[in-house]
Amino acid sequence: MVRRVLFVVGVCALVKYTSIQLILFMVPTVAVMMLLALVKPLESPSANKMETYNSAMILLMTYCLMCFTPFALDAMARYTMGYVMVALTVKNIVVNIYVVS
Repeated sequence: MVRRVLFVVGVCALVKYTSIQLILFMVPTVAVMMLLALVKPLESPSANKMETYNSAMILLMTYCLMCFTPFALDAMARYTMGYVMVALTVKNIVVNIYVVS
């Protein structure tokens, strides 16, 4: 819940500060991954692994978002990273649908 609140506050209140927005999104995601790895709060090992996988995918996609900020000046890198984002999103959707079905 805290991760989502930080995300909303970052997006709404820090529009001009892209780097702070990314940090406010990445740090809680890493903290959740560490919590999942160390504490294993869910009932089954497969549920813990799936939640860790989803958090890792969110973190990878957040790293990709860095290319759409003023940090990356190369237009070709942004173009390529768009395809990487689409591929990661499709992969995540397919894996989650496979697990649910």
